[in-house]
Amino acid sequence: MFITSVRVFTALVLLTIFGLFIGVAKAEAPIGELREPPTLEQKFAMVFGDKHKTMLDIANKESSLNPKAVGYNCHYYREDGKRYSTHCKKEDRDKAWSWDCGVLQNNTSSKEECEKLKDVDYNLQVAKGKLDTQGLCAWVVVGC
Repeated sequence: MFITSVRVFTALVLLTIFGLFIGVAKAEAPIGELREPPTLEQKFAMVFGDKHKTMLDIANKESSLNPKAVGYNCHYYREDGKRYSTHCKKEDRDKAWSWDCGVLQNNTSSKEECEKLKDVDYNLQVAKGKLDTQGLCAWVVVGC
């Protein structure tokens, strides 16, 4: 009986020590910290739902999926004097009146907003608002 009691006691001590060790290990490595951050495609899926592949294709054409991409827009004049807007010539970038910024090239006339649009999450939220109000016409010229 004494031997059985010692075995039970030893088993309880070992289980307690093992339980404490597991508890410490869990406290040191929370599950939330072990997950990988979402990929760009996963972020598009979370924001755009069933339209995420279309929006990802647009982003690929607009910025080559570069969140820091900036397009510069300038005014130029035709021979007849009419003003038009198009991409700036490289030497005219300092004369840009607006910028297309970030992964989905959202347009803004504010340099500060352009910097904010280089954040992928912010850029996607702004693009989602445009998609909801303007549809794909915010990115597609033909057929809108």
